Amino acid sequence: MEFKGLLHILYLITLQYACCYAENLAGVNWTEIGVADDYANFLTKNQELYNELFVARGYRNDLAPIYFRGNQNDSIPKFDVLISLQFIQLLGMNAQSQMASISMEIDYDYKDARLAWNPENYDGLERINVQSTSIWIPANGISNAQTLEVVYPDQFNTATIYANGTVSVSLQYYAETRCVMNVKDFPFDEQLCSIDMFNNAYDYQSIKQSGALFTKYKEGTIYDNGEWSFQNITVWYELFNGTGGVKYDFAIPRNTTFPLLGWFVIIDVGLVSLACVVLVTLPFEEGPKPEKPGIERSGVSLWMSVIVSWVYSRHFFIFFIFQVANLANFVVFFAHWD
Repeated sequence: MEFKGLLHILYLITLQYACCYAENLAGVNWTEIGVADDYANFLTKNQELYNELFVARGYRNDLAPIYFRGNQNDSIPKFDVLISLQFIQLLGMNAQSQMASISMEIDYDYKDARLAWNPENYDGLERINVQSTSIWIPANGISNAQTLEVVYPDQFNTATIYANGTVSVSLQYYAETRCVMNVKDFPFDEQLCSIDMFNNAYDYQSIKQSGALFTKYKEGTIYDNGEWSFQNITVWYELFNGTGGVKYDFAIPRNTTFPLLGWFVIIDVGLVSLACVVLVTLPFEEGPKPEKPGIERSGVSLWMSVIVSWVYSRHFFIFFIFQVANLANFVVFFAHWD
């Protein structure tokens, strides 16, 4: 009991010191060090607001603001998290292992009532920017990635908090996700990939997730790697094992070196093969050859004479050229087929 009382006293002392320290910072005369009046007023109000949100209110970034009780109260809305895919870049595609390496930017927007304030009390200040480590962030992770890394260190990830309690956090990820090969439209193969966003900590009765695509930037949101490209990026909601999630689906077809290479090869090979069949069936004239008396021609020798005469005919050279072209078509085709 005495130990708990001592901890309580230490907590009060720490809180009092933080408040006094914050008041001293808020009372700095910024104009004395050459700061413009408007900017000095902004710094003061910005510091006062930060002290109010994170010091005076005793905010804890390890405590979730999600409402849940035994009987769900319909008058209290679910905790809504908007997940927006803002940027995606394909770094590599391994068709054999069916794995795609992707760089992407994902925004999380949600409302935390503990971080709301009245702008009139802070000279009309509508928002504040803090490091993302200072606030609670929902655990909406990518569930189907074999490798997942946050690209930038914590000190470079900033969260924006608005006066109504809305929080916006942008995170950069590197992910390696599985893609299934689709050979239905051979030879135009493509990889079917997805990015699954799930929060397994809470059920769908407590939270609501929704998705959006490319709402931040006007251009430069999708980048390919030259050999493969993104197509048909869609977002939809999925309910799995009592947990709601957002899923981004997209196809990654291979870019061919020549336009419509597959159809070109198929049509070209078909035409050349048809020409070869026509050439074989065409009649050819052969000059009279004197028969050697007393020698009967067997079936094998007869066929050999026919083949030799056909080889020396005018059709054989054209037939040979067509077959070489046919072989070249297949060489080009398989050179661009993995």
